[in-house]
Amino acid sequence: MKIVPKKEEKEKEVGTPPAPEKTPKPKPEKRQASSPPSDTEQPEVKRTKPKIEPSFIDEVEIEKEIKITIPPALQNWLIDDWDLVTRQKKILQLPARVTVDHIIASYVKEKVSVKGLSQSMEIAIVQITNRIRDCFNGLLGNMLLYKFERPQYAEVNV
Repeated sequence: MKIVPKKEEKEKEVGTPPAPEKTPKPKPEKRQASSPPSDTEQPEVKRTKPKIEPSFIDEVEIEKEIKITIPPALQNWLIDDWDLVTRQKKILQLPARVTVDHIIASYVKEKVSVKGLSQSMEIAIVQITNRIRDCFNGLLGNMLLYKFERPQYAEVNV
């Protein structure tokens, strides 16, 4: 076991004088404002600036966080897709064998085929899926495709 000499012993060996010890300086006491003595001691009240309220409030949009639970099988599918496109630079052939329209149509067919479903529910399912399709088609070129997929999508849509 090696014994390491203390700082003071090292300084003696080297021949440098030890550093002067620092002594803590006493802190000055806080001065109290002079006030005329009173019979009853009242606690000192701090003055604060009045809060300025706006005369009108603009409409503020509050973004709500939407939590979507993705099943593990779909998570794995999305991870594999991300890996193929971003790391391996592989792009799928267009047009796809199974389109979004086909997926939505099969979903609607399955949901509407349930016995005892009211006419209004069937209409609602069709309307909602049509809106999802429109939203998907609108977002596809700008937000849903990876950077490497966009030129191919632009060629197909011309």
